[in-house]
Amino acid sequence: MASAPLSDSRELIFVIERSGLTLDWSPADVASDPEIARVERAFYEEWLRDPDMAWLHAGFRKPLLPESEGFHFIWEWSRQFVEALTRVDNLEAQRMAVHLKPSATAIREALSRTPDFPGQHVLDARWLENFWSRLEQAFHTEMTHYAGTVFEYFLAQGADIQPQGRIFFHLVESKDADTPFAFLATYAPEESGQGRHVPLKNALTAYQDAPHQLLTLLSSVSRAAEDSGFLAALLDSGEIFQPLKLSHQDAYRFLKDVPLYERAGIRCRIPKWWKGTASRVRATVAVGENPPSRVGTDAILDFRVGLALGDEPITEDELRALLNETEGLAYLKGKWVEVDHQALQSLLETFESLTQRADSMTFLDALRFELYHGQASEDDDPTPVQISHGAWLQDVINRLKQRTLDTSFNLGPEWRAELREYQERGVAWLWQMRQWGLGALLADDMGLGKTVQVLALLTALRQNGPLSALLVVPASLLGNWTDEMEKFSPGLKGVIAHPSSLGQSGSQEDLDDADVVMTTYSMVQRYDWLRDRTWDVLVLDEAQAIKNPGTKQARAVKALSANFRLALTGTPVENRLTDLWSLFDFLNRGLLGAPQEFSRYTKELAQRPEGYGPLRQMVSPFILRRVKTDRAIIQDLPEKIEMTARATLARRQAALYWDVVEHFNRQLEKVEGANRKGLILATLMKLKQICNHPDQYLGQSLFDPQESGKFERLKEIVETIRDRRERVLVFTQFREMTDPLSTFLGSTFGRPGLVLHGQTPVPERRRLVQAFQGPDYVPFMVLSLKAGGVGLNLTQANHVIHFDRWWNPAVENQATDRAFRIGQTKNVVVHKFVTVGTIEEKIERMIRDKHQLAQDIVPTLQEKWIGDLDNETLMQLFRLETRESSVAL
Repeated sequence: MASAPLSDSRELIFVIERSGLTLDWSPADVASDPEIARVERAFYEEWLRDPDMAWLHAGFRKPLLPESEGFHFIWEWSRQFVEALTRVDNLEAQRMAVHLKPSATAIREALSRTPDFPGQHVLDARWLENFWSRLEQAFHTEMTHYAGTVFEYFLAQGADIQPQGRIFFHLVESKDADTPFAFLATYAPEESGQGRHVPLKNALTAYQDAPHQLLTLLSSVSRAAEDSGFLAALLDSGEIFQPLKLSHQDAYRFLKDVPLYERAGIRCRIPKWWKGTASRVRATVAVGENPPSRVGTDAILDFRVGLALGDEPITEDELRALLNETEGLAYLKGKWVEVDHQALQSLLETFESLTQRADSMTFLDALRFELYHGQASEDDDPTPVQISHGAWLQDVINRLKQRTLDTSFNLGPEWRAELREYQERGVAWLWQMRQWGLGALLADDMGLGKTVQVLALLTALRQNGPLSALLVVPASLLGNWTDEMEKFSPGLKGVIAHPSSLGQSGSQEDLDDADVVMTTYSMVQRYDWLRDRTWDVLVLDEAQAIKNPGTKQARAVKALSANFRLALTGTPVENRLTDLWSLFDFLNRGLLGAPQEFSRYTKELAQRPEGYGPLRQMVSPFILRRVKTDRAIIQDLPEKIEMTARATLARRQAALYWDVVEHFNRQLEKVEGANRKGLILATLMKLKQICNHPDQYLGQSLFDPQESGKFERLKEIVETIRDRRERVLVFTQFREMTDPLSTFLGSTFGRPGLVLHGQTPVPERRRLVQAFQGPDYVPFMVLSLKAGGVGLNLTQANHVIHFDRWWNPAVENQATDRAFRIGQTKNVVVHKFVTVGTIEEKIERMIRDKHQLAQDIVPTLQEKWIGDLDNETLMQLFRLETRESSVAL
């Protein structure tokens, strides 16, 4: 893998050898912090030499690298290995023979936090165990060549934690009322192993002739004293070498500093109640024992609030009495209790707030409350709220997490598609979520059939009675939804709410009897009547359109009223947390709290050991995401997924298209024979050029992307490919389009690709193929159809785009087979571009509808068959249909 300048790359991919796991790493804004840039480069260069050693070294310190789900997941696992090293007894003696295995609990918790990134499907218990073993071998290799001590090695790595040394601190309770605690420092003599402890003062005698050994023994104490004022005072006075009686205030200072001592390598023996829950007052919430009168996000649940010290209930008056105590430790009901005024005051306010709303806790409130209060760990929140679910609520939560499916839906006799197994599960999940009244996010990967699953759901709902569904989509997808509905569910009555269909006034008179009303995001802002009714189902396609909660578009969409809300997006939602909040503000408003509350909470999560795990666990029941890399999905999918990508003509394209068609109409009656066929093919070529870009037809060189609907559609598709770090082949039949496409794709990917056409010399073609197939990330290759459609092996790409159509299935299939061939390890997604309302869409429809054309009869004739059509049919074929989705408004 060749090195690449970090400042020139949008993102770096790390592939762990022998694992097949791909990690996305996006070093954003590295130039703004030279120290981060230096550490990034050091890690990257070491990773190129020895990935295992690089990850071992990374585990010794907190990462300075920019946030990346995949990178941080592996870093956390490396960090856990290093922390396990620090807990090994007498690590110095075992440095070459240490043998560690991750616990089953650690593996289970790690897998529960698995993020969504390319290659995450390979993560399982075996992978984690193998990676742990490789880290262990890397550590043994380090110790083979390291002449110093293990402590010195940890210091050289810049570790903020140290191996357990030979020093022990003991704190025990005593019966003295004034000094109820006793402290003693001990150490384990080298010759005694770890089983025998002697007072630390004995070391002064044992090492009186070896001061260097004494300093080494006390090095952990000296390090801890740098951060602990309490320990520094004991060290300066020499009291560290004597047994001490401590007041409860001094004992509290000691206990608060225990994490500092342990990070320095000192082992602490302290009362069990301090690390448990017995020393902390908590609010207790019992919710959802009995089923509510109905299910839904606003269903009222039974709710009880209390206070407890450990397992023993206490009263509000006892909590207020604790607030009057001096901060530190207080004795209550036979137990020592931590008195933290700020935490206790916060708990009292929480308790009072909960008490006031005990009669109005909804199902959504209960879930949100668990997210912000019930998921905190003991170490992170000294006064968390302890939530216990009643029988009914626990059952519902279990069914949500386990994705219990309701298969009672019926698609009826008019349904025209055969659902794959994973699609049937998707429809069943949507049906269940609708029954519960919970908003759902269908986040299946591109090409897995989100559209057909939604249409199946709407068809099933229509079997049970009248249906009023509102579908909000980008303007370029209106035609696609219309075609899919006609193809798969012709019994659904779909109507388009758009100026070209309704007129500029936006009247709803013709929509009352429709099962499905389709409109665009911009029209939601213009048609007030869309917000005057409550829809049975509200579906957002390409739901990332509302990820920015501050836009007018997002606010208008969220103002719509519906009994069931469904969002569709193939883009992972974990990457930007504000985007996630906005999507759930639409789906289940209030689940993630207010924006400011959510922002504070996610910043806290970033500092916790479990990271964003609690948030992921909270939202995952509302998200169904399947990816093409999932082995279970791969078994259900064809090896090649073909899809039509419909684009909308820009205004300039439409005007030129009309002019060419009008000129053709005037000339058609004047020519015959070969001249007639020549005119037809020449006009056909002109129309295809206009559909690509006006500048291709006019012979200009600017190629402004905004003047071509295909360029805009291409950007939408390749942005997804870019974000998943995948590769794409783009075919065009026009040599002159290869360079403009390459320039446009280079700006979208943020890095250059390759171009191959008929004028590319044969030796250069071989070099281009080798570069594309090599380890360095080359995101795209633009190929002319004739030059690149045969004889090349380009299996690094798993996307193929036919930018303009040859209307020759055999030729297109041959081109697609550059990626779809032996050696391909991924499903290949084929995107066939057509512009809506133009000759491209009409011929594509003819090929699809006529079986003999679909069986490669057209290929032998290429495009000459069009010349055999009569004049009336030709004009119908060439004429631009100005329906709602054919021209961008």
